[in-house]
Formats: sequence, structure tokens, C-alpha cells
Amino acid sequence: MGDVTCPICAVETEENMHVFVRCNYAQEVWGAANIPLPPPSIIEFKDWLLYLVNNVGKETFAKAMMLIWGIWKNRNTQVWEGSKQHPHDVVLMTMGWLEDFMKANSSEQQRSARSRGWTKPPPEGWLKCNIDGAFKAQSGQNGAGIVFRDSRGQFRAASARHLLNITTPFHPELQAMSEAIKMATDLSYNRVIFETDCSMLAAALKQEEGKFSMHSFLIEDVKELLRSQVEFQVNFASREAN
Repeated sequence: MGDVTCPICAVETEENMHVFVRCNYAQEVWGAANIPLPPPSIIEFKDWLLYLVNNVGKETFAKAMMLIWGIWKNRNTQVWEGSKQHPHDVVLMTMGWLEDFMKANSSEQQRSARSRGWTKPPPEGWLKCNIDGAFKAQSGQNGAGIVFRDSRGQFRAASARHLLNITTPFHPELQAMSEAIKMATDLSYNRVIFETDCSMLAAALKQEEGKFSMHSFLIEDVKELLRSQVEFQVNFASREAN
């Protein structure tokens, strides 16, 4: 019989509940994603899945399923390649994939709504900048889109370009935000509300300390750009409004 020790912690026996919940590594992943661990009374993995179905909303359940996949993918990388990701990077990768999947599978009705209208305009004297990043792992066709409008919804400026050396779905969103802020500064736009449909990006830029280790330096660079302009704001906007 082969070694049944957990390849991540190298301490406990590897079984479903340990790999996905009880292992210290898995617990760091769940903590980074702000998803609570199961109560001590639940000792079987299948029972925990049923607990999630009955006690959390659809959005949290979808996140949990993606994190389970991310933990398993990381486990296999450790076994076959001898390397593993930081727990925060597992969250970053899997939540990025989830947001990318949800964007790609938006209903035709939502697409139609986006084509007919626009989100709430900014106050008089302000501009609104909507940004978006695209991540295509297999084709490498990653890109960033930026558009500025005034309080009447009139077009002011825009940019779209291909991005190189993109590593995660979160990366092009962050890169697009960085370029949008630099573009606004270069054009002497002083009052700008930047909107992104990446909730992770909006949250990361509002946290005092970055948790996303893979892109922490770029996050801090974007925060510094924001601090240099007193009247720059970053908001989350739903996919339908962005």
C-alpha cells in the first residue's frame, strides 16, 4: 500500500475531510475566502456538502465548489510537480475563474440590457471610467478595456489593448485599473469614479493590507496612484452595469 499521508501537511492521513477542510492549508484557504468552516459535529465530507447546500446562498455555495476544485488542483500540483500555491493565491485563482465563468455565461437578457443602457452617471463635474479585463488561459488572448464618460453619458476617452504575461483572471482586471488611473492622470482628469465588475479588485484596493500575495506589489502600486489623486474613487459595479 502506498503512502497515505497528506502531501500538503505531511502529518495527517489523507482523506476527503482532511484534504478539503481539516488540513491547516485548507483552513487557510477557507479563511482567506471568508467562508466559515463546518461545525465540529460534521465529520464526513458528504455531510458538509449537504450542510452547505442547506445553510448558505447560491453565491457562497458556488465559491465553495470552486475552492474545493482549487484545493484539489493545488494538491495534485504538489504531488506531481513538487510545488504548491500560497493559500491566498488559490483563492485569487479560483474566484477569478468563477467571475470569468459568470461573465461568459451572462444571459442574453443581461447582454441586451447592457447594450441598451448605461449605469448611473457620475455627479456634475465628474467622469466615470468603466474598466474590464479579459483572461483567456489557453489562447493567451488577454486584454484590457477602458472607457471614460461624463455626467451626461457622453464619451470622453477610451483604450483597449492586448496584455502580455498575464498569470490569473484577476491580473488583467488589476492591470486595466492601473492603466485607467494612469490614463486619467495623463489626461488631467481630476475627478473620476472608476468602476470594475471584479469584486475582488474593488475589495483589494480598499483593504489597508493586501492579502493577494501573487499580485501584492502591483496592488500597492495602484493604491499609491489612487492616493496621489484625492478625488479618484473606485467602486464595484455589477456586470450588467459595467
